[in-house]
Amino acid sequence: MHDCFWMLAGERALLSRCWAGEHVVYHPAAGDTHLLGDAAVDMLALLDGQALDSEALSDAMRRYCTADESRDVLTLTNAMLADLEALGLIERTAL
Repeated sequence: MHDCFWMLAGERALLSRCWAGEHVVYHPAAGDTHLLGDAAVDMLALLDGQALDSEALSDAMRRYCTADESRDVLTLTNAMLADLEALGLIERTAL
């Protein structure tokens, strides 16, 4: 997953609503609804309108990590990217 860039999937913007730290995200292009946490929604917001690589995203995700997890922030970010890609919310792109 290194050396690639990520962006939101589909032509239409994602729609979301938040209640008590949980976010319901609707993907109009796919017609799917997903329940996501704060970190995943923040990652999607970072990718709205721009493509970023996993290193840039891991820097932004560092604030969600405990001191022990911060060593592995790139690994955790790549795992989240894989999950969001599997849901069809993001896709890889070449710049």
